[in-house]
Amino acid sequence: MRNIKKTAVVALMLVVSLVFTGCTTFDNFKGEFFEKAEKEDSIIIGVLEPQSGPDAQFGKEEIQGIEFAAKMYPEVLGKKVKLVYEDTQSSIYAVESATKELLEFKPVLILGCYGDANTLTAAKYIEEAQIPAISISSSNHLITDNHHFYASVTFNDTVQGDSLGKYVGKNLKARKVAVFRQQDDDNTLEVTNNFIKNAEKYNGTDVVTQQYFKVEDTDYTPYLQQILKKRATVMFCPIGVKSADVLFTQVENMRMTDITFVGTNGWYNDDFIKMMRKHPKIKVIVASEFAGEKADSKAAERFLDEYRAEYGEYQVPSQRMALAYDAYVLAINSIEKAGTTYGKAIIDEILATKDFTGVTGNISMDKNGRASKPIIINTFEDGKFVSIDTVKQDKQKDKKVKKTKKKGKKKKWKKKS
Repeated sequence: MRNIKKTAVVALMLVVSLVFTGCTTFDNFKGEFFEKAEKEDSIIIGVLEPQSGPDAQFGKEEIQGIEFAAKMYPEVLGKKVKLVYEDTQSSIYAVESATKELLEFKPVLILGCYGDANTLTAAKYIEEAQIPAISISSSNHLITDNHHFYASVTFNDTVQGDSLGKYVGKNLKARKVAVFRQQDDDNTLEVTNNFIKNAEKYNGTDVVTQQYFKVEDTDYTPYLQQILKKRATVMFCPIGVKSADVLFTQVENMRMTDITFVGTNGWYNDDFIKMMRKHPKIKVIVASEFAGEKADSKAAERFLDEYRAEYGEYQVPSQRMALAYDAYVLAINSIEKAGTTYGKAIIDEILATKDFTGVTGNISMDKNGRASKPIIINTFEDGKFVSIDTVKQDKQKDKKVKKTKKKGKKKKWKKKS
């Protein structure tokens, strides 16, 4: 408070002295002085998200979660948090310039961005600048494994495939399982391979057929006939909501509704809920990170109470919003623990995270910045998702990556005065 008063007095004296030197000089001074004072009294956190283009809705949800958390936790290290935004335009070509422009603001930390490919592009420049960053919903393990300054609050595709495979083999005790995914879709390759590997570990589970449809296909009947022939009782379907809608319609026409369809957390959203209301006979198992109304930690209870007070008693936040909220709070906690705005000290605190109580579960980080937390298993009943079980993650094994991380003991950084 004393420093602020001193700053105000100095500003007033300078204003008086400059009144007589011309308006142009005064305007220049006013802009530079107050902009500098604002920077000194605040800590900048960058927000790298799509605000336009086809992914704008996803970016909006993540921004909503960040802003909601910032409203509840507006300060860090005794200073106000200032959020600075850059629009990736949902484009891998625009994300490069957006990242560079955001870095010019000298953020202490960056949150985002949406989309695996876009995040990998941004990570290159963030790594060079040595600014800590937290991915909210991008799940490619290369984001964290190849970039020391990037961590993630979401589980990656390896973990998701492992956990869903484990649940199908161990809990559902399915003997014959089919895989149905888009041909040449590299984004679903890792999750599929790990699903198959883990499903076949338990109770004699056998993946009897893998069917790959083409992106232009609208008739899935030939693939479904092969699955029916193999008598599969479970289908793993790492596909989008629109493809799932077409699939379920044809499944109903072929009277194959005794099959259970397993999907990744990409199904855990409002679009899938609306689509499923057209297919009440379809049985699904869907992975998620947020238990919604059933979230039972104190952090989750407070989050839900505050959310309902803001948006309405019967409203439930989206999974992306909950993840973004966790990312912001984890960032604030890590900066406080570091006691400094120095990037290396902050990322060290993020990577040292153990049992952080988030609204999406208790989060721990491994040395690569990959989040470990329980995966929630949901089914669909009465027009909504219902949590029925959780799967504890198996310990993740480190992968060989192109860039290796520097080894050494964690340094303790002294808080700057």
